[in-house]
Amino acid sequence: MEWLEYIARLLEASNANMVKFNDNILKALNSLAEYSGAVKEYPATLFSEEDLSKIEIVEKEDCWIVKPRKFLGRNTFGRISGAVREAGGEYVSQGKDSHFRIPKE
Repeated sequence: MEWLEYIARLLEASNANMVKFNDNILKALNSLAEYSGAVKEYPATLFSEEDLSKIEIVEKEDCWIVKPRKFLGRNTFGRISGAVREAGGEYVSQGKDSHFRIPKE
């Protein structure tokens, strides 16, 4: 029983460290976006960690492109689409090259 408690404590500590690590990465990316003169912050803050693992975010001169890494499914697509729309973005349907577009201004 001691081993199970020990492992549970290790997992809790590991999870807490990972959350701090992810927060620090997002802060660094937001700082980089500000430093580079971007009008909008790096849009990763719009999405949950789960959804971020399923998308790729690419910076263009006038916008952010959000591309699915794989098929998103209805629920995930809905969450991502809603976040993109709230940021003033849109879905661009182009078959295999379909993506979301978020304008910087």
